[in-house]
Amino acid sequence: MTEAAFLKYLNKQVESYRKKYKLSEGKAFGMWLATEYLELEATDAFEAVSVDGGNDKDVDLFFVDEETERIIIGQLKFNGKGHYKAKKNELLGLIHTTDWLKDLEAVKREGNKELELAATEYNSAIANGYPVEFVYAFCGPEKKEVSDAARQFNVSEAGNFTGSLLQVDAP
Repeated sequence: MTEAAFLKYLNKQVESYRKKYKLSEGKAFGMWLATEYLELEATDAFEAVSVDGGNDKDVDLFFVDEETERIIIGQLKFNGKGHYKAKKNELLGLIHTTDWLKDLEAVKREGNKELELAATEYNSAIANGYPVEFVYAFCGPEKKEVSDAARQFNVSEAGNFTGSLLQVDAP
């Protein structure tokens, strides 16, 4: 599939999710990613993007997958023209979302009920030994400094961290 064909397909899918679920464009992109890439059911994908919004502490997607025993945390950036410029600091911020999620009292003070629920689920899943899978997805070309940072994280944390970092760049 060409880049232009993929963008046309992606925009159509995002618009479909936006209308069907009455979502922002960013959350609709998250639903597409969660259903198509992470293979979540639509109801689970909708739940996963519910944390995205004001004061979300860089958590745009959060889901504890009981079936595969993993925690998925994502930072998602959509640009319908495929021109989003990924930022290394966004990727690094994503990695540090677990610092917030570990501190339930600090999350409660922030007043975001969806994030509070995510923090509660996160701590329970961590206690059960679930690994964390970070997903940084953006609709734009690959950026070397972001790819390098993702690779360095995965290499340096292998054996020390029970998760991985996945960068998805579309197209």
